[in-house]
Parts: sequence; C-alpha cells; structure tokens
Amino acid sequence: MTGKLKVIILVLVVLLAISFFIIFGIQNSRLKLVREYRETKQTLTQRNEELSRRLERALAENQTHQDRLGILQEDLERISSERDHLQQKFELVNKEREELLQRVGSYGQLQENLDSFQDTNQKLQEQIATLEQAKLTLEARLNEATQDKENFEQRIAQAKQILKKEPAMAGYVYVQAQAQERPLTQQGSEWSVDLPPIVVSPPPQVDTGVKASFSLTGKILNVNTKYAFVVIDLGQQMGVRNGMVFDVFRRNTLLGRVEVIQLREKIAACNIVQADMLFKTGDTVRY
Repeated sequence: MTGKLKVIILVLVVLLAISFFIIFGIQNSRLKLVREYRETKQTLTQRNEELSRRLERALAENQTHQDRLGILQEDLERISSERDHLQQKFELVNKEREELLQRVGSYGQLQENLDSFQDTNQKLQEQIATLEQAKLTLEARLNEATQDKENFEQRIAQAKQILKKEPAMAGYVYVQAQAQERPLTQQGSEWSVDLPPIVVSPPPQVDTGVKASFSLTGKILNVNTKYAFVVIDLGQQMGVRNGMVFDVFRRNTLLGRVEVIQLREKIAACNIVQADMLFKTGDTVRY
C-alpha cells in the first residue's frame, strides 16, 4: 500500500512539473506576441505621422498655388477692364473725329485733323493689341496654374487615401495578436506590413535596353528633384510629342529615362521614370 502511494505521489509530481513547463511555455509565447504587437503598432504609428507631415506640406503647397491662381485671375480682370476702357476711348475719339469732319470746312484743316486722329487711332489700336497679347499670356499662365492645382489636389487625394488605409492595417494586426493564445507557427510569426508609397506620377513600363541609334538629341536645362521632373531643350518645333521617352546620358553613360508630359515650342517638361544616378543640368537626352 505504501509503495502504491509513493508511485501515485511520484506520478502527480511529474504531472505537476509537466503542467508547469506547459504553462510557462504558453506564457512566453503570449509575451512574445504582445511584444511583436507593440513593435508593429509603434512602426505603424511612426509611418502614419510621416504621412501626416507629407499631407500638411502638400496642403500648404496647394494653398500657395491657389493664392497664385487668385492673383492671376485678378491681373486678368484688370487687363480686361483696361482693354474695355481703351475701347471706349477709341470709340469716343472716332465720334469726335466725325463731329470735327462735319464742322471743318477747309480741306487742309480737315486733312491735318484727319491725320492727327489717324495717328491717335493707330496708337490706340497698338495699345489694344498689346493688351490682347497680355491677356492671352495671362490666360496661358492661368491654365498652367489651374493644371498645377489639379496635380496637387490629386497628390493630396492619394495621401488621404493612404492615411485611411494605415489605421485599418494597425487594427488588423491587433485583432490577430489577441485572437491567438498558442505559440505562432514559423510562417505566422514573420509578420510584416508594407505601406504603399505615395506616387505622384507612376512611371510607365519602358524597356531597359539602350537604343542603337537616336533621331533626336538635346540637353537638360533644369532638374527639379523635389517633384522628380526635368526641362529639356527640345519641343514641338523639333517633333517632340507627349508620352515620348528619352534616354539620359552623361559622356555616353546611360543614367536613366524621362517621359514628356508638357510641351512648348522649343522646350518640354518630362517626368523622371528611371534614374540610376542623379541627373544634372547639361546631361544629354536622346530619342
């Protein structure tokens, strides 16, 4: 009887030890899950703050462009008002000329007055033509500012969409960490969250081979690293079209590629779609 009791006690002790080790292992796994959750949450919080800062900068730039747009609109209204005023003055001069033609009987005096009024008329027409040209210039600048505003609004919308996705990812990781009360498998323990980057203008798929010959060759006039675009000295007069992709060289070394997005007669603005090295003013572009 005493021997059986000893065996039972021994078995109970062994079971108790095994239970202790199992409980200890479960507790360690749970602590590991909590640490992973906290680290992931901290990473997501930092990324969310960074995106918030980017959004604030984009909003500030958008406000600057809106202010610039308002100034251009005011200038356009002022030019239009001056043009209308000169038109009224021109009509008044014509009316006065007609009255003088009726009053003056002498042909010589009439001819002198007519010449004077013709000179005034010519000057007024030149002023009207100048104001018309200024109006067209301001309208072109207004269209460019409007396009810049639309581009910034698109960037802001993309940033807001990413910010909306970030909290959802954090909540998903939290639910998964709370739901599992057992050790994670090797596959489940490798958690990673990749946040999508803000892409202002996604680069098109271009082929990576270097062309054997080129039909157009030019230079980079300006490089804007902040918004990833360059200005080249090739335009519509040279046969450049929107969507054309130019290779960028420096002493016959291929640096990357740029895509035409806006055209003028002798220059073009291009997005940087590939850059193995930092572009510089004077680098060669070839198509």
